[in-house]
Amino acid sequence: MTVFSATEMQARKSSIVCKRLSGFPATISAAIELPYLLAATKSSLSTATDLSTLSAFSLFEYVSSIRQRTSTASRIAPEIIKVRIQADSPAVLMELEQAIRDRRSVRAFEDRDMPHELIDKALELASWAPSAGNLQSRDFIVVRSAETREALASAAGGQDFVAQAPVVIVAIANLERVMHYGKRGRDLYAIQDSAAAVQNLLLILHSKGLATTWVGAFNESQVSQILGLPGHARPVAILPIGYPAETPAPRDHLPFGEYVHDEKW
Repeated sequence: MTVFSATEMQARKSSIVCKRLSGFPATISAAIELPYLLAATKSSLSTATDLSTLSAFSLFEYVSSIRQRTSTASRIAPEIIKVRIQADSPAVLMELEQAIRDRRSVRAFEDRDMPHELIDKALELASWAPSAGNLQSRDFIVVRSAETREALASAAGGQDFVAQAPVVIVAIANLERVMHYGKRGRDLYAIQDSAAAVQNLLLILHSKGLATTWVGAFNESQVSQILGLPGHARPVAILPIGYPAETPAPRDHLPFGEYVHDEKW
């Protein structure tokens, strides 16, 4: 386990701190440049911080938060993070695998806002999910209004954590966009397109240090009315999003041989 303690960072305040993170495969070259990071031992960073637990995607957010967590913010120079990953390296897949395994369904959130840019970026990446005929028959509604979040929580059978989250995204199947495929397009492809994008979104948000859960239990008519959806738009998922206020334990999974079949059922 690789840690950077306050003492170590202070000793190197006039140099570049450069360490390999033990939590990543050897093919990842990760360098964190923190010149003049610590000017006083009174910093709240006096407790060692385990950087090996952070994903590459979370490193920038971590370092950017240092100013907010220290009393010597004005004395900290700009931080630069450089993560170099070979494009053809399995390390990229290794990080994806970790995100898939570590993601949890979270239903308790901290009471703090998220940057709009972070949500916009997550949605842009979610849109790269596959879709039937590349018609991309899914839309997203981003809800920040407390009144609307409370209404959605009520439409979801009183699941109050939906209202607690500072942001709620509702994934919409756009049936008009997939009419080219007729009934199968409306009944299946649009749902598949939406589900694929939602899975992307779950993993992206997790990689950014955010949390959510996939809510499918809700009254579609009520949600449609709350959001003013047209007749060709069907809500398929409600995603309450925020910084996690809980860390759920891993859930049990079926044995591999119970759900994988060779050749036939």
